[in-house]
Amino acid sequence: MAVKGRTVGRSVPVDGSAALKMEAPIEETRHPRRTAGPKRVRSTAEARAAERMASSEEPRQRRRTAPTILIGILAVAAVVVLTLFSYAQLVVINDQVVGLRSQLSQLQSDATKLQAEYEL
Repeated sequence: MAVKGRTVGRSVPVDGSAALKMEAPIEETRHPRRTAGPKRVRSTAEARAAERMASSEEPRQRRRTAPTILIGILAVAAVVVLTLFSYAQLVVINDQVVGLRSQLSQLQSDATKLQAEYEL
């Protein structure tokens, strides 16, 4: 914790409380300046990579898509296709059931006619 009367940065005194610094400009309170620390010495490989990045005029825009995303998209597409095929089969079977029901009702009416003729 800071002691009352000590200064942080350039000119703003700190009294140790959590109150806002009313004397400091808004930019300083939102984004305080960092003190310059010791510079890190770059290796030759890092220096070359930094030069390549600085020399390239436009950043890399094309990225590879992760294989798991492709597998997920293919799985979703397969499920959609299988669902469409199952709906098509359902429609065909439903048409067959309707045809068989009409044939059953026709056969039942024929059976009642034949039963009545037999009894006569």
